[in-house]
Parts: sequence; structure tokens; C-alpha cells
Amino acid sequence: MQKSTTSNKHRTFRCAAVLGIVVTLLLGGCAREGQWSGTLVPGEDAPQFAAVLDAMAARDALCPKTLVADLQVDYESPLEKRRLQGFLQFSLPGNYKFIVTSPLGQMVWGTAGNRRHYQVLNTMTKQYIEGGMESFVLNNKLPFFLIQSQWGNWLTGRVSSEAHRAHRIVDIRKDKENRGVWITVKTNSSEGPRDHLLINPERQQLIERVITDLENNELATVSYSDMKTPAPENPDEETVQCLQPGAVTITGLPWNSHIGLNLSRIETRRGEESYSLPQPVRYFRQYRP
Repeated sequence: MQKSTTSNKHRTFRCAAVLGIVVTLLLGGCAREGQWSGTLVPGEDAPQFAAVLDAMAARDALCPKTLVADLQVDYESPLEKRRLQGFLQFSLPGNYKFIVTSPLGQMVWGTAGNRRHYQVLNTMTKQYIEGGMESFVLNNKLPFFLIQSQWGNWLTGRVSSEAHRAHRIVDIRKDKENRGVWITVKTNSSEGPRDHLLINPERQQLIERVITDLENNELATVSYSDMKTPAPENPDEETVQCLQPGAVTITGLPWNSHIGLNLSRIETRRGEESYSLPQPVRYFRQYRP
């Protein structure tokens, strides 16, 4: 019985570590012709759609950088199903803290960090782990560009002005299902991934984001729905109409796996939160450089 319990704890820890940071969304996919490879928009129509993307980036730049929410993470593959529920704190561009609690509200597991380093606290095994994201990526055989990517944009469904200036439009195409227009952007780096952004020009809303490498290998598809207007930290503050997807679905993963993120009780804040997990007394500390 003890061996089974320990094994279950280790499996829970491994799954939580991956789901909490949501790095599995960047595992390598396969080349295919996606919805973004529809009919090319005529050259005379391209500037108006590029202007829409600029307007979306300008609007999103005015939105608060920090959000807090209850988060439910559902992970499903042919071999297993997992569900984690907890509290998320996130500040653009990539500072995060995710705390998993028991039904009684006690902390069970937590992770915090950014694109450079991470911390993990497991109360079941009394372990405290910290290390660099570079080693995390290498040890888990994940694409190295993960630590250079815009996590915040994927979670919030935004087109940040900073990210947009760092990219250039490759082409603009019609969606095969007439849902909107696909705008493909590429990083300045010759080896950087491409983002294919499906936007609704009339609503100026991002519907879907597909990340591919230069060979058109799909790394992930991120779909947005259940758009919500987060409650501001100061109700009297006049803010731009910012929307946050309440449901973020991540598909295009290996082995037909997918991840669902469901956010509720969403609030936005102007200031940053605390993104650290202090090491408890008598916990085993492990450092992974």
C-alpha cells in the first residue's frame, strides 16, 4: 500500500509540473496544411487587415498587465485524464504563480516563476525544487524557443504592441471556414516560430492562434472562447474594454492529447503580484541549474 501511495504521489507531481507551467503545448507536432493556408487575400485588401491587427495591438497595450483567476486545467491523452484546480496569478509578459488546493482549501502543490527560472513546492512529498528554465527545457526534451516565447499572449488572447513590433507580417489569407482572416507573423529571428492569427476583423477579436516552425510543423493550436470582461481592481477606474477568454483550448499536440484551461472569477490589476514560493522549514530542497 505504501508503495502504491508513493507512486501515485509521484505521478501527480509529474503531471502537475507539466500542466501547471503548461509547457506541453509546445511539444513538436507534424507538418500539415492548416486552416491558415486558405486563399491568399488580394494585395489591395491586405493593408486594411494589417491596420486591424495594429488597432488590436494598440487596444491590448492599454489593458492591465496582471490577472488573477480561479483556474481549472484538464489534460487528456489516450492514456490518461487529469484535472487540476487552483488559483492563478499572471503578469505579462511571463510571470506566473499557480497554486493547487485540496477540497478543504489547503495548498497541495504550487509553481511560480517566469521565462528564466521556476520554483515548485510539493506539500505531499515535502519537496522544494527550483532551477532555470533552460535546464527544464533540456531535461524534458522540449523546444528551446519555449523560453523565448510570448506565454502571456497565448493565455490572454492578446496581440501586444511590443510583440507586434518585433514581428513582421508574412501573408494574409482567408479562413477555409469563413470565420475570419488569418494573419501570419514571423519573428525577426531566422529560426523563430511563426504565429498564424485568426482574427474577426469586424469585432477586432482573436479567435485562434496556431504556432508552427519554419517547416510548417504545427507546435500547438490555441483556441479562445467564452470571452469575459474581467472585473477591474478599482471599479471607479475608467478602462478600455478588455476581454479575457474564459476558455482556452490547446490542441495539435502529439498522441492526440489536448489541454483545456477554464478561468473563472477573473480580475485584472495594474500592479504586479508576488511571484515567489518561499521554502518551508524542513522541506527537502533540490536545485536544478
